[in-house]
Formats: sequence, C-alpha cells, structure tokens
Amino acid sequence: MDNPFWTSLASRNESSFASVGSFLHAPFSWDFDRNVQIGAFVESAFFPDDTPRSATYWLAEIVSRKSYYVRLRWLGGTDPNQDFWRNFGAFKEPFANQKDIRIHPVGWAKQNRKPFGPPDALHIVDKRSYMRTHLGGKQVLAEDFHGVSESENTCLFTPGVEVEVTDLARVSAVKTAVVVGDIGRRVQFRYTDGSGFAYFHEFSDMFYACGWARLHGREISASPEDYYRRSLKEILGYNAPSDRASIFNFKPLLVPDSLANELKLVKVETLIGAKLEIVDLLRPHCISVGRVKRILRNFYLMIEIDGNSASDGSDDLCVHISSPLLLPAGFASENGLERFFDPPYPGFDWSKETNVVPKKLLERVLPPHNFREGQFLEAVGITGSNKMYVARVERVVKPLLRIHYEGFPHEDDIFMPISSTDIYPAGWCEMVGHELITPLSRRRARPGRR
Repeated sequence: MDNPFWTSLASRNESSFASVGSFLHAPFSWDFDRNVQIGAFVESAFFPDDTPRSATYWLAEIVSRKSYYVRLRWLGGTDPNQDFWRNFGAFKEPFANQKDIRIHPVGWAKQNRKPFGPPDALHIVDKRSYMRTHLGGKQVLAEDFHGVSESENTCLFTPGVEVEVTDLARVSAVKTAVVVGDIGRRVQFRYTDGSGFAYFHEFSDMFYACGWARLHGREISASPEDYYRRSLKEILGYNAPSDRASIFNFKPLLVPDSLANELKLVKVETLIGAKLEIVDLLRPHCISVGRVKRILRNFYLMIEIDGNSASDGSDDLCVHISSPLLLPAGFASENGLERFFDPPYPGFDWSKETNVVPKKLLERVLPPHNFREGQFLEAVGITGSNKMYVARVERVVKPLLRIHYEGFPHEDDIFMPISSTDIYPAGWCEMVGHELITPLSRRRARPGRR
C-alpha cells in the first residue's frame, strides 16, 4: 500500500520535500533526475472495482515529483484533481491480495499479458489511434527500470557474516556481531554475546571488518581470546574466511586531498589533549566540547567529552579526523547555535583555551546536496535504532542538519551530518518495506529513546 501520510502531504503545493539526489547512499541518488523527468510516460494500474484482481494498466505522464513520489496524470486526462501519486522506487511484486501500485515502463502490461486500456472516465474509443497521436516522440521510462530498482536495494552483507560493530552500551569499544539480514541495505546485526541488536546502513562508519579494532588499537569487548590473534592475521593477510567480513566488503574511506595535505604538516602527537567541538553520539541534540584523548592508526581519534564523560572512558567516541561530527572551536557561536552549545562548565570561554585542534584540519569538503530548511524526509530516531520517523530539516548549518521529528517536541531535535546514512528521502520506507512512524501512528516511541 502507498503511504497516505506522504501522498496527502505531497498534494499540498506548499509542502517541500528533500530531493533524492541529496542522499548519496539512497537508491537512484546519482541518476534520479535523469530517470524521472517531468513529461515522461509510464504505465500504472487502476482498479475498476477497487480490488487487486481488477487491475488494468494505462499510460500516465509524470507531472511533478517530491522525493520518491511522482504525481501522475492519465494519458487523455485533463483534470488535475484526478491526478494521483505513486512511489517511483517501489519494485517488490505485490502479494495476491495487494494492489499493484508500482510504476512500470511503457509496454510492460503487454509483455506480461496484463489488461491494458484507459479508464472509462476518459472516454477514449480507439486506444491505439489515441496512443499513436499523443505518445509519439515522448520520453518513456527505461525498460530495465525494475531490474535497476532491485539492484539499487541489494545489500553487500549477507546473513551469517561476522563483523565488528560499535558497542552501543560502551561506544568506546566494538563487539563482534553477526549479520541477521537487511531492509533496503540497512543491516541488522546481532551481537555475538547475546546482548542485543544494532541497525546501520551498509555504508555506515559504525561497523568494520573483522580485525579492524586490533589493527587500529581500539578496544574490543566480549570476544573469545583467540579472536585477537586470528582476526589480525586475517585482516593483514587479506584472507578472511567467507563467514567474516573483510576490508573488501567496505566502502573505502576517502580523505580529501586538502585534508591529506594538512595532515602531512602536523605532528600527530601534538593533537593529544587538543580541544574542539563535536556532536556527541550519545547526546546528538547538542554540540559539546571534546578533547583528543588518543590517536589510533590511520588518523582515527578517541574523543573524550569534556566535563561529561564516564570515568572509565566507556563513552569516549572513536571518530576519524575527516568526520563531519568534528567541528572547530567556536563553531556553535559563529553559526548562531549558542542555545545548543553545552559547555563543560559555567563560564567556559574558547578564547582562554590554548590547545585547540587547528581549524584547517576541520574544514570539510561537503557532498553535493540541495537540503533546505522546511524540507521533509525520513530519519532514524537514534544511532543504531531500527525506528524510522517522519522528519523535517529544521536548519542547515554546514556540515550539519538540525533534524526535527514531526509530532514530537523540539527538545527531541538532533544534529546529523549532511552525509548521514541515518536520513532518507520521503518514500524510502514504503519502497523497501520498513515501518515508518508518522504523527498519525498509534504507537510512537519518542526519538532518542532506545
């Protein structure tokens, strides 16, 4: 079924939706504009007696688009009030008791021996002649569209594969976990010690190849003693067995040339103890002061939250120096975010701090995007959760977005990077079959609550 919340909202001319191209991890993000052009024709179903079995297919023109949703008008139709919305990315074959609300390329009905013809209300007598007259030379959807749509949602990680995942109960460390499955490339992991589950997109930097922690010097908890030796040997020898994730399963970490050049000029040890501003994984609603506690291999940093960290270091954050979560000293005040800044103690003043991370190391090359304030999207409630919410861009403060969850108080708003894999275009949940919590949902766990 289509999502009535999104389609109802999309019908309002004043509503603004984040464009698919702004989400680099989302299906069709690289070529959505090319595939979904205004004026192109597709085939879609209508249901004369309102049952799935009565599905009849006819041509429809794309007249507008909002995220994954496209507004369609039947060929021969002139009344905008009869337009309807479909999810462009929906690709799964409907069950026998479900209506086919997918979009198909022109010719699909004939190829699959489905009933084809216009709705009676259009009063088209000779459909073949009408099509020749009105369809000639018009752009149509690519024939391999369904295959492309399915491949865009195929995950790299198969069930049973072992990985190292950030321990959500002790974020300074990782734990071994096993892939249970995925929904739309959002992977479900089960910690091997039986302590629970975690959910991350396959491009997330919250999980790693087996042996990554030992190689980089990060703490790993609740694993067999022989795992340390075995996993390090496998990752160094590039010979991980088929049931363990290797570095080849992961998207390579690309450091911009500008940052790489700056790092060549820095003595690594001078960064230890230096302070900066950071979006804390455990408290993403505010901007905190962090201190570089340790430097791991390949410029991964262990960051301690100044004035708000556990004495045993269990909530220290492991972040690569290129992460958009790391911000220069004074970022909050320079961008009018003072009310979201959480100082380590009353009277804290950056001008009195003598050891700060150089600003040049924290300058970010932003991915291309069109995020604007007020745009709707879908967002994870808290890192590692499987709960998805209707959300809105409250503010764009490069390299961050301030995300508001619709129907919840603003105290639940959080910061996310523009490149976050925890945000998706409107319609993603419907496309892949993930539950979406809307302001109309009966059971609505608050975001930020596990």
